[in-house]
Amino acid sequence: MNLESLLEICIKVTKEAGKLILDLSKKPRQIEKKSDFDLVTDADKAANDLIVKRLQEECPGSEVMAEESELDPGLRQGDSGEILWIADPIDGTTNYARNIPHAAVSIAAYSNGELLVGCVYNPFNQECFWAAKNQGAFLNGQKIQVSKVAELKDAIAATGFFNSGHLTYETSNLPQAFEFIKRCLGFRRNGAASLDLAWVAMGRLDVYWERGLKAWDLAAGVLILQEAGGQASDYQGDKLDIFKGEVLATNGKLHAQSQSLLI
Repeated sequence: MNLESLLEICIKVTKEAGKLILDLSKKPRQIEKKSDFDLVTDADKAANDLIVKRLQEECPGSEVMAEESELDPGLRQGDSGEILWIADPIDGTTNYARNIPHAAVSIAAYSNGELLVGCVYNPFNQECFWAAKNQGAFLNGQKIQVSKVAELKDAIAATGFFNSGHLTYETSNLPQAFEFIKRCLGFRRNGAASLDLAWVAMGRLDVYWERGLKAWDLAAGVLILQEAGGQASDYQGDKLDIFKGEVLATNGKLHAQSQSLLI
């Protein structure tokens, strides 16, 4: 299947899932805890089911790695030439559960170690970001690009804070956050990795970093960022592996400065 067809499927299914979670947000919510610090709602499950069903209908023979499904992200499907869809039915579930209108559906297609297409859609403000490999990045059909900010003192940085029963100050990203806060024009914690990446891609943000992420948090947003002229790596500056869950994403001009605060 060519990139144009994959992108059409990706955008179509992402928007269908976005409409579903928007409709369900207007009804009483069923909220459960997958762990002490990880929520799941009835909308996550419904959107997950829709995404898996529709992607397999539209792209027969493909596999789907979605957050609320059983496919193990450690198995690295998609490295043998088949299409692996990587999907987050609701990125920003805690926001969604608390009626904070900052959450997104995120879907990407991956094959042979490469991201092919990706779409991130926030149905609350109807902002739909998408990209295809070597074809640029777009917001609602308009081409986007990263900012030209060249110094951290003029930059807005963002991160996310993960939690676990074993977390300490030293093992969290609070020490790095403090270093960015001291040096940056502004600092944000928005609660949805895919949208943070998309916002760097369009220049609302200039730097985003986080660890403890899953492939479905990163896949679509990373491709959109890269196609908008941005740079994504691990904290060491090496090539990003979306399955390792650590990302530094910048407009490129700020990458070295930002990396120096993380290592």
